[in-house]
Amino acid sequence: MDDYEKITITKLDAAHRQLATAIELWFADGDPVSIHALAYSAHEIIHRLYRLKGLNDLLFDSFLIKDEFRGDFANKMKESANFFKHAEREANPDHAIEFAPDLNTFFIAICITGLDRMGEKRNDTVDAFTVYLSLHRPSWFKKPIPVKTNERLKNIEKDDFFKAYLAVRREQ
Repeated sequence: MDDYEKITITKLDAAHRQLATAIELWFADGDPVSIHALAYSAHEIIHRLYRLKGLNDLLFDSFLIKDEFRGDFANKMKESANFFKHAEREANPDHAIEFAPDLNTFFIAICITGLDRMGEKRNDTVDAFTVYLSLHRPSWFKKPIPVKTNERLKNIEKDDFFKAYLAVRREQ
């Protein structure tokens, strides 16, 4: 084992990497199960670090959810991720669940919110996702992100948008 290269990773580094990879796959219309596993794993780390900083009101402790429904809400939000990463003791290979891939967009957005509230610096991948989301889901934002653009930008396919956004950022 000593002959293999090693890298040092903090929990926050891991969350950033998982989130960036989830976003890259999301833009490429990659496998929604893999995107969810990465986004949810990033969220678990971010949520824990968020709480350790004394912060609250992210997802599982959102002020929007009544206390009496918090457990049910959390279980429902965790259901797909738990199914994807855990086998039951007597796992039935034919057992299936219904999964809503749009949850990926939501989990990625919540991860970004948590990182922003913790004062973490954004990278171009996160910025691209946020700009794209602000164009396509402006109702999700209290204060829409100002984007100087026109309707043509909204019509660019996700993958092309991501590549173009990164290319412009690299030129700056």
